[in-house]
Amino acid sequence: MSTADDPTRFGRQVRALRRRLALAGGALNVRLLTFDRLYAECLNAAGEAYTELSEPVLYRLIRSQLDHLTYYAPLVNLPGFTSSLQSLFAEFKAALITPEDLTAAVAALGNDARLAELALIYSRYQQQLHAQSSADRIGLGWLALEVLRATPDLGRDWPLLVIDGFDSFTPLELALLVELAGRVPNISAKHEGGDPAVETTREHASDILDYFMPKAAVLEREGLMGCLLRNYLDKHGVVNSTARALTEHGIAIIPAQKLHAC
Repeated sequence: MSTADDPTRFGRQVRALRRRLALAGGALNVRLLTFDRLYAECLNAAGEAYTELSEPVLYRLIRSQLDHLTYYAPLVNLPGFTSSLQSLFAEFKAALITPEDLTAAVAALGNDARLAELALIYSRYQQQLHAQSSADRIGLGWLALEVLRATPDLGRDWPLLVIDGFDSFTPLELALLVELAGRVPNISAKHEGGDPAVETTREHASDILDYFMPKAAVLEREGLMGCLLRNYLDKHGVVNSTARALTEHGIAIIPAQKLHAC
C-alpha cells in the first residue's frame, strides 16, 4: 500500500511512532513525516511558495470543468461522478501521468471518445490549478520533484532519512526518493514485502501481520509454512534488486546485519 491509496493510514503510523518516542524518553531533532509533509519540507527548504487547495475546493474546481461535454454529459449530475474523477486524477498524478501524457496516449489509441473526453477534463482541471498558482495534495509532490531536480544542493544537509512502513511506492514517491538518495548522506529503508508484481502471483501474499502469527497457528494451516518461506525469500529478492539498483546509480549501501538482534 502507498500514500496514494490511504494517506490517513500513514498519518496514524506517524502519530503512533510519536507516542512510542515520547514513552521512550523523546528524541532531539527528529521529524516524523508522511510523504505529503516531505513534499512540503522540500518546497519550504527551497523557499517555494505554494497553495494546497482543500478537498471541497478541488471538488468544486473539477465540477466547474464539466460543461459542454458529450460522452459524459449524462453522468455529470449523477452522485459520485465528480468524486470518481477526483480519485482518478489523484491516481494519474501519483503515477506521474501528466495531461499531455494522457492526451498523447489516447491519440495513439485512436482517440476513443470516452478516453479523449477524460483527457480533456484532466487537462482543463490542471490548467485551472496552474492559473490559480495552486495544487492538489498529490500535485505538491510534482512541485517538490521539480524543485529537487532544479536545486542540486537541496537535502544535502539532512543527516539521515529513514523510510519505514511501506510495502510499495507510487512512481511519484519513488522518483522523489531517487532524487534524495544521491544527496542525503544516510538513508535507511525497510522492506515490508516482495516485489508487488511477484506478490500478486503468490498463493499467499506477504502480510506484515504474519510476523506476529503464533507457530501453532502456522502449523495448523496446511501448506502455510511453505508459503511463508516463499514470502521470506521474495523479500530477499527485492532487497537484492534494490541494492543492485542503488549500486548501479553510484549509491553506496550497507545492509543491516543484526536488524532483529535482541
